[in-house]
Amino acid sequence: MKTNDLMNFMDILFIVGGSYMLYGAFLLIKKNEIKKGLILSNGQDPSKCKDIEGYKKYIGPRLVTFALCAVITGAAGILRYKIPGFPEALYWIIYILFFASIVWFAISTKSAEKKFF
Repeated sequence: MKTNDLMNFMDILFIVGGSYMLYGAFLLIKKNEIKKGLILSNGQDPSKCKDIEGYKKYIGPRLVTFALCAVITGAAGILRYKIPGFPEALYWIIYILFFASIVWFAISTKSAEKKFF
């Protein structure tokens, strides 16, 4: 397997994962359903949320932002190999922002668990 093939596979995983997170955000925002394992740690019970509306307002936009970062990162990675002359600096900026969003989202979910559960 070539490096480009492996990177394209990872980029596809970013897109699929980001799409799943968008689905989880939709369930949270529209149906008040909290996906266990996506935005809650495995030890938490979604039915024990003290304030579902407050939780939705707090974590919903953060989940959408994180999901979009994942999808954009995956798309940028694929474009990087498919379009000659794709700006390398732009790719790395997007990639760094994605990893910063991982840290930000992890901190946000822990904070939300403490506040709403």
